Amino acid sequence: MSLEDVDGQNRYGELEQGFSAEEFARLTRGLCLREIESLLREALTKKIPLNRSRVLQAKADAIIRASEGTLKVMTTELNIEDVIGLKVIKDFFKHIAHLLKRTAASSPRAILMAGPPGTSKSTFAPILASLCGFNIVKFEQIKNMFVGESERRLSLALNVVESLAPVILFIDEITECVPSRSGGVHDGGVSLDLLAQLFQFSARDELRGKVLLLAATNVPEKLDPAWHDRFIIVPFLELMPEESCHLFNAFEKRIMGNSSLDAADPLIAQASELLHEKGASPRKIFDVVNHALLFAGSDHLSGKDVLIAAQDYMGVANPAAIAYTSLSAIALTSFYSLLPWSGDPERYSFPWYLADIVDKKNGKLDRQLLQRKLREYHQQANLS
Repeated sequence: MSLEDVDGQNRYGELEQGFSAEEFARLTRGLCLREIESLLREALTKKIPLNRSRVLQAKADAIIRASEGTLKVMTTELNIEDVIGLKVIKDFFKHIAHLLKRTAASSPRAILMAGPPGTSKSTFAPILASLCGFNIVKFEQIKNMFVGESERRLSLALNVVESLAPVILFIDEITECVPSRSGGVHDGGVSLDLLAQLFQFSARDELRGKVLLLAATNVPEKLDPAWHDRFIIVPFLELMPEESCHLFNAFEKRIMGNSSLDAADPLIAQASELLHEKGASPRKIFDVVNHALLFAGSDHLSGKDVLIAAQDYMGVANPAAIAYTSLSAIALTSFYSLLPWSGDPERYSFPWYLADIVDKKNGKLDRQLLQRKLREYHQQANLS
């Protein structure tokens, strides 16, 4: 597709086939006219149609320059159907994407993904952006050693984010990026100032449906209490064994390019149950598949190879810490319908730390027991 100048002269290169002017306009949001024109003239000079990759790279470079390195563009090759399990979360994000596409007044302003490490929280951020056709940028290092510089850098980053709308701003490990006011951080009030700026930004109603603040944390218990009412909090827990048995095929395919593993293989099911008992997250299951490939007798895994690697896996070093983080995420969850067993509690394979806390017939939580277990696991895990 060619784009003509105002006088009808073709002074710009063409867009690659299948790359529409509408998509080009969406992807170049936030770039100045000079940068957009430069891309089109470059395509003409090089006689190569302008494609998505070149636009995204130019945009990434421009955002890094404009934000002084405080923002980074995120991309992904995955789509939501590539994610194994997590049906409740996938359905929720599909609904959110539908609202954001329509710039609906009911679109959320902020969502927090909370749960133990390795449970696919960061994976979901660019997938959500892809679902709704938004740009997505991630906070890099905001804090600076010079007085007033951290606040200036955050203000600059938020201004750039607003100029990119519609956009998702992703803050990974928000409790580390902006610590809680009750955390005893001694930084001359910098953390308080950053927190105040983010609170104000996330509360701006005119940005609803245009800018979504999406955050993730492995330590939800350290979240500043003021965030509790600002976020829709979504728990990310480990997969059920019948879900994780599909991971082995997907991970071998990601590493080797193909896989012949069958999720219905009894040895795969046995490995999945064993890893579930050992508290393995999807990230750890990926490590198990890698380990199996190291010692397999061929380039392709068998169910036996996977089971041997699962048996060799030592398990999480501090299961009480995983239990504490998971229960903290559950305790903070905004809505019952976001809990992974909400649709059919009788079929859900509850992890060991939820055995007595949830009624397996109706899925209801015993809040008092939950709080007692949190105190127990906090003590057992020797958490400060």
